[in-house]
Amino acid sequence: MGNVIHEDEVKYDLWIRYFINCSLALTLVCGIWFAMKNNTGGAAVMIGLTIFDSVLYWTILPNKYSIYEDRFIIHLGLFSYNIPFNSVAAVRSLETWFALGLSFAGSMRNRIEIVRTGSMNVIVSPNNRDLFLKIATDAIAKWEINNKVDEL
Repeated sequence: MGNVIHEDEVKYDLWIRYFINCSLALTLVCGIWFAMKNNTGGAAVMIGLTIFDSVLYWTILPNKYSIYEDRFIIHLGLFSYNIPFNSVAAVRSLETWFALGLSFAGSMRNRIEIVRTGSMNVIVSPNNRDLFLKIATDAIAKWEINNKVDEL
């Protein structure tokens, strides 16, 4: 694996943040309410659900995007998703609200589509879309030049 060229945080829309936080707060408040009513079973279930949802959100929601010399890496809680440059056909700004592909985006307005050959396209939403797009395009172009030299 090559060196890290650029890293960016995920941009989440406000409504997504509210949804996640409200769902966690609702189950936690219900757990506290059950505990105050001496319903330990209900309290345990609701607090357990809060913990489960927290771990689930942390595990499946992306928290960082990295551009390496030869790949993209999408960092999730426990996992990461690698996209090697040899499977990338293009990287472009996504302006439409609908797109087919594997979405690791937290925003509907700030998205980039990584068009892949032989696999599903990937949609991401970095904080600084324009900078990420420029660095990604430059990194892929440099990788292609280096690989053409290696083939000769």
